Amino acid sequence: MHMYGVRGLFDKYIMKRIIVPILAALLFAAGLYGGYVLFSKDTVEETTVSRDVLLTALRDEGFLVSQVAMFDEKVTIEQSTGSAWKDFFWGQDIIARATLQVSSGVDLSTLTAEDVVMSDEAVEVLLPPVTIHAVELMGEVEVENNQGILKKLFDDNDGYNPALGQLQESARETAKKDQFRLIAEQSAIDTVERLLRFIEEDKVIDVKIK
Repeated sequence: MHMYGVRGLFDKYIMKRIIVPILAALLFAAGLYGGYVLFSKDTVEETTVSRDVLLTALRDEGFLVSQVAMFDEKVTIEQSTGSAWKDFFWGQDIIARATLQVSSGVDLSTLTAEDVVMSDEAVEVLLPPVTIHAVELMGEVEVENNQGILKKLFDDNDGYNPALGQLQESARETAKKDQFRLIAEQSAIDTVERLLRFIEEDKVIDVKIK
């Protein structure tokens, strides 16, 4: 075979077996490096939380119970006719005792767009006033029921229902006193602040009660 033909074949062999793989490897490495440089950069824009998104998140919490308190209540119900003689026959005196649990908090579902103010630096939220969510009876109601002779015969009433109603109302009024209301307010503020910091951790959070 001619010497030139042998060299040509040899060159083709070198190109196919050595140079082409090296070029392919270099191109592959360059592609990897380019991808690393491209995707390692922080090209994702910061997610902006709008007021509507924040408002929806708060509303979805519904009624936020910020305080649960237990009260031992005692009530006296005097059903008098106004006459001692008539009361002897028709009067009724009820003394009742019970332990009740009162849940208080703020209803976040009532928040409006005006209650949430956002800026680049801060988030301000105005919460609704603290209200009673539920009053639950814990255990039994102890009832002392003293009825007139005729009432007991013709209009007997064990006194349970009016006693329970009065006990629940008494527990509500106790929970509304300043020392309990202020605790419920501060707890609600703290809870909403924690929620907002989870969403907007870099902003100043200011939560108040109406």
